[in-house]
Amino acid sequence: MIPITPKKWEEDIALAGLAIDWANGFSDNQPLQKRSFKSKIDWSLIMILRSNSLAVLAVFALASITFAQDTGMERFKQDVGAWDAEVRMFEPGADKPAVSKGTEHVSMLGDMWLVSHFKGEMAGMAFEGASYTGYNADSKKYFGNWIDSMSNNPMVVEGTWDDETQTLTTTGETKGPDGSDMKFKMTTLYKKDKSRLFTMTMAGPDGEDMKMMEILYTKAKNQEQSPTDIKKK
Repeated sequence: MIPITPKKWEEDIALAGLAIDWANGFSDNQPLQKRSFKSKIDWSLIMILRSNSLAVLAVFALASITFAQDTGMERFKQDVGAWDAEVRMFEPGADKPAVSKGTEHVSMLGDMWLVSHFKGEMAGMAFEGASYTGYNADSKKYFGNWIDSMSNNPMVVEGTWDDETQTLTTTGETKGPDGSDMKFKMTTLYKKDKSRLFTMTMAGPDGEDMKMMEILYTKAKNQEQSPTDIKKK
């Protein structure tokens, strides 16, 4: 226990004031001694600081409870669960797309990250991929990474949400097999029947977008399946 002196009390009050203001979104400018506290946690933060100055770390952890963060991820909680996937690959010159089946398991990491694990086939071979998606409250954009079992280069993605069309549109960039840059555009349309339609395009030789892939996700009947125990369709 650290002795409480008048000087230390003032220091702890100042630190607690910063943490509490941060937690409450700097909603008022009154001195700590005159302000009206917004939650019971406010005073508990001060008591923690009084008992141990190292507990400043705990202050910011507790402060996050009262801080209404704009995570931007609430709308994507509907993705959580197991999904059946119908994959259509569009090859240049082919009469029709190659169709395969896959599965996806989606979970939330806290309230801020959407984590996806996909299993299926690609070009007749077993294929597995994973992604995470988060939200940058400053830029108002979504961002994330995609990795898979056929490449050692991650794809970095960034994009925006259109509330009117219920569509997430992102662009991604990665390295191709020859080391050259490859850029993609991806859209995920949230349909009224609760399914999701993912579409990936890339610029063709003529500069026009060329469709490469579509994946239709529908909620699986078996919601108990895990990312590492998904039955191949």
